[in-house]
Amino acid sequence: MTCVTCHNPHVTSKNLGDGYFNTKCQNCHTAPKQTTCTAPQAKLDAAKNNCVSCHMPRSGSSDIPHVTIHDHYIRKPIDKKELKGIKEFVGLSLYQ
Repeated sequence: MTCVTCHNPHVTSKNLGDGYFNTKCQNCHTAPKQTTCTAPQAKLDAAKNNCVSCHMPRSGSSDIPHVTIHDHYIRKPIDKKELKGIKEFVGLSLYQ
């Protein structure tokens, strides 16, 4: 993936809306398993089925005050149980 996979360099993203980026996500995630979000339905409804809200959360900028950015490290959020299992698998739980 590159920037232009999701962004058009000639159009500001402020005017595109969430639907534009959700469509970009769905263009790549076309297999049935990939299009099914595993979040609980209540969370999907609260996020208005907005992929970006969970997979690219907003954060502040450390060097520009009053600016929010989206974290472009796209990943699947995990809960504490999943994190514990990963740490055990990798061997990190031995050091805590």
